[in-house]
Amino acid sequence: MVKKLLSIMLVFLCLLCSACGPQDAAGRGEGVTSVANYNFFGEPINVEVKQVPQKILVCGNSGAKTLLALGAGEQIAAVVLTDAGEREALQKQLPQAKIYTQPLQLEAATLLAPDFILGWRRYFADNQLGDTTSWIAKGVPAYIQDASGPIPAKGKFPACTIASEQKFIRNMGLLLDKQQKAEELLREIDVELQVKKPLKPQKVLFVEFLGGNIEVFGNDLLSGDIVRHFGSSLISYSAPFISQEELMNMPAEKIFVVYHGGEVQKNSALAQLANPLYQHIPAVQQGKIYPINYNEIVAPGCNLVQTLRYIRQCLEI
Repeated sequence: MVKKLLSIMLVFLCLLCSACGPQDAAGRGEGVTSVANYNFFGEPINVEVKQVPQKILVCGNSGAKTLLALGAGEQIAAVVLTDAGEREALQKQLPQAKIYTQPLQLEAATLLAPDFILGWRRYFADNQLGDTTSWIAKGVPAYIQDASGPIPAKGKFPACTIASEQKFIRNMGLLLDKQQKAEELLREIDVELQVKKPLKPQKVLFVEFLGGNIEVFGNDLLSGDIVRHFGSSLISYSAPFISQEELMNMPAEKIFVVYHGGEVQKNSALAQLANPLYQHIPAVQQGKIYPINYNEIVAPGCNLVQTLRYIRQCLEI
């Protein structure tokens, strides 16, 4: 009788285990994980994964760095760089990954056979990867990195804010089954946001010199949200580009000069404000000029905490 009962229990346990279904490497089972995103045109879509991606194509340095920070580096198969200057450093961190300094075309990306694509919006243009919806239709989840649009917060695109960067980190944690690490990163950001030291309200300018053009970063970008959070106001215009005369008469008390690249490009950008025409700007008179890399203020991902700290420290001076 005892043997019979043991046999019945064993059969029951086997049936119970089989009912649980197969598990993937992360132990999530066959359930679908879904997060909200948008396509190339800013229309809302959902991105779903059934299993933890193991062959990821990342288009954008900050995306690759965020996945590394989440502990998902081994799952990256290829990276397309927005900043080629970081190629050597990223290759050391991702020895198994193919590193590209030029955008991939659809055919080349298809040959990589990725099981997940993460990229800045511009890489999903028709002459490159094609829209995310076409990849999703083929069974490959594709996610446009939050706040990576050319004119974010315009038209259908969501605003570029501290919250949108937090959303990106949280979504990557969900899709890649790295929720614990994602929450650790988010807590670091929250700590930086909760710094209580009062700051004097100031008029702040974010400016980038593009050849003969002068671009002002507006209130609808991440820079505007950060400046507002720390109690100051961002000088903004209805159009992103301003004239030399408008810059000459700018009442900015602090100026952040946006640049691309390394030390040479940084020094070249800062040198633009040495022009005698700009000597009447309060920030120039008082030496309150601070460089900031483009990748630190546009879709910074996991580097948001460093960006918040740097801007806050500059505002304290």
